[in-house]
Amino acid sequence: MSEKTIFVGALKSLQDELNPSESTELLSIGILICSLDEDGRYMNIVDMDSLLREESNILIKLKEILEDIEKEIPYFEDVFSKLTVLEKLSAPQLSRFLYDMKAINLNAMGYDKCFDLLINYNETLSRVGGEHISPETVNKLAISILSPQDGSFYNGAFGLGGGAVEAIRCAKENNGEVEIYGQEKDARTYALAKIRLFLSGGEHVKIATGDIFSTPNFRTGNSLERFDYVYMDIPKGLVANHDFTHDPFDRFLYGIPSQRNSDLAFISHALASLNRKGRAVLVVANGTLFKGGANVSIRNNMIASDVLEAVISLPARLYKNTAIPVNLMIFNKDKYAERRNKVFFINALECFTEGRGTERYISEEDINKIVRTVQSGREVEEFSKFVNIDKIKDGILLPSRYLTQSEMDIPEYGKVKFDLDNLSNIKTSPLKNMATFFSGYNVGSKNKESEKGKYQIVRISDVYDGKLHEAGIARYDIKNNARIEKYMLEKDDVILATRGTSLKVAIIPENDGDMLLSQNFIGIRCGTDLDPAFLKAYLESPLGQFSLKNKLSGTAIPTLSRKDVETLEIPDMSIKDQVTMMGEYFSKEKSIEQEIAKLERELADARSDLFDEMGISGVYEVEG
Repeated sequence: MSEKTIFVGALKSLQDELNPSESTELLSIGILICSLDEDGRYMNIVDMDSLLREESNILIKLKEILEDIEKEIPYFEDVFSKLTVLEKLSAPQLSRFLYDMKAINLNAMGYDKCFDLLINYNETLSRVGGEHISPETVNKLAISILSPQDGSFYNGAFGLGGGAVEAIRCAKENNGEVEIYGQEKDARTYALAKIRLFLSGGEHVKIATGDIFSTPNFRTGNSLERFDYVYMDIPKGLVANHDFTHDPFDRFLYGIPSQRNSDLAFISHALASLNRKGRAVLVVANGTLFKGGANVSIRNNMIASDVLEAVISLPARLYKNTAIPVNLMIFNKDKYAERRNKVFFINALECFTEGRGTERYISEEDINKIVRTVQSGREVEEFSKFVNIDKIKDGILLPSRYLTQSEMDIPEYGKVKFDLDNLSNIKTSPLKNMATFFSGYNVGSKNKESEKGKYQIVRISDVYDGKLHEAGIARYDIKNNARIEKYMLEKDDVILATRGTSLKVAIIPENDGDMLLSQNFIGIRCGTDLDPAFLKAYLESPLGQFSLKNKLSGTAIPTLSRKDVETLEIPDMSIKDQVTMMGEYFSKEKSIEQEIAKLERELADARSDLFDEMGISGVYEVEG
């Protein structure tokens, strides 16, 4: 039986007694104690054989040993007080655990590898303990791009230190050495990270605990220390309990971030922590790249300052417990001349290998492919592309905006391949030149559904098969209807669903003037130069669906913005040609439908004749 198998067995044996978070604490202490016991430098502090002979006093003795470690090894000052698992153990439990640890040849496995195995094994750790865990392959990809060899490396969202461990390994492989600095807000996670880095040979790393926004640790007076390399897997959607308006460290020169979502505050902090030639890789959620409000101006200012070198979209389901896709933002304060005033976009959404269950990881081959592309700056159709900064509109940095896929699954058509070169040959105009737009009404909890309600509200479920089905439209009582006219639907309005991948379209029929659009749609009121039926037919066409889906953004539920619909390019044809074309189509459609109805009647008559010949038709009567 391998040492790894025995170690995993020890992990499993703890599951009945401790939750994953607690078992992580205990195993971290156990691995460290075994490591120090076998290190001749610390034989006067740790002696496993003596500890195990303590029996009923073993808990007291172990606490004394941990206190001695903090005194004798300055690196561990005030670390073990942040771990509470020993308070939950009995002496027999601790004895059994330490005997198990002593029986495993952890040295043969590698103490750092034991810790890595521990983190990867406890799949629910992030839910239970709150640690900030980055997937191993994301760390490896990011650090391979950053390629730290000599100099200083900083992570202000340190978590359990996976990125720092990878940086140490990367530097060693290149015969270099990096100085590691980091800060972690959660005290318990900080303590575990300190143990992990010690086991990985990083006993000289400088890690601090505390909030980087209120008390950044690495500073001189009101000036932040500057580093050669910065890597941060930014906590996703974190609400910051901090006012960014008056920052004594001058970090927010690109704009004041929102407290509701602190992603851009982390990015601003990372950039302020880079020296004049420094490079950074930051892991961010999709929303960081496209959300509106103050975020737009901050992104625009970063783009204008030409510090953003590349953006790489990564696959969904790389993280345990969440399916959200993430992206790498690569910043460089000293870009090569040929890369200035450009951003390099890479679409690596398909660069994944299926793992256990629904999990995915980025293979060594795909990591090398992405790293080579970043380093070479090679443009590959549908995979990588340089975009001049003046072509980046509204600060939107999603790679999918600039790297259009030539194949797409389109409902009713299946897989469709598009000739992207021929798109430019179609004469088009923006939809906003031929129509006006209105948003839908947000049906809140105060609005009660009622059979006798004054208003019908069109929902997603009311549109299918390309039509609005009026029979099922719910009615509501709306008490505050001061501006209800904004949402009123008129005959021939085109409505387009904006949430999800099923982009439904319908034309509003004649109604009593009591029909409202819900918030999941955008209403399009055609002008005199646009026929509603023509617009609907185009939006439902393969090219229309392709154009709309390439504008979708979002994480859990893809969404179309009103601006995206307004700027949609549609075929530029005269209203006369549009009406003629649609009239001919509807005439053919009606003729075909009549022919289909005729054939269905003939088939029904033939079936009836068959049953007569069988002699069975007299025993039943078909109603309806």
